[in-house]
Amino acid sequence: MVCFAIHHYEICSSFAHLERLNFSYFCPMETERYRRPDKIISYRERRLPLFPVIFYPADFEEVHSTTITAIPYVQRFISFGGEPLPVPEDVMAELLYRQSHTTAQANLLRKSIPHDFAEILLMDNPQQRSMAFIHYITEKLNPQNETEEK
Repeated sequence: MVCFAIHHYEICSSFAHLERLNFSYFCPMETERYRRPDKIISYRERRLPLFPVIFYPADFEEVHSTTITAIPYVQRFISFGGEPLPVPEDVMAELLYRQSHTTAQANLLRKSIPHDFAEILLMDNPQQRSMAFIHYITEKLNPQNETEEK
């Protein structure tokens, strides 16, 4: 799977455009609870993207990359050296597994995913989380680079 970055604040608009074009996609979401602004002591929930990234199963022979980058609020494909960075299947499986479980099962889920990946998912700052995720994907694709550095 190849992922592309989108404008973080208009993610729902990007969803609508992708659905209009009949593209399948995946965007891991998290639920944020916030206190109601009025006097009632209760909380509301809103769904926010975990990363400012949508995962799209790209087949560039079928759909040209410019068709995707022409969608409003899509910035670019995440790439290194000019080539789109494919997301390893095990990383996608971890994200899909995490997304499919409820928040009540979150503690059990944290124990079942790799420690490095769990640390990334628990980061508060979205920009740091995105950069750490890209670094994690790069390490998964090129494990020999890590052994060469040591």
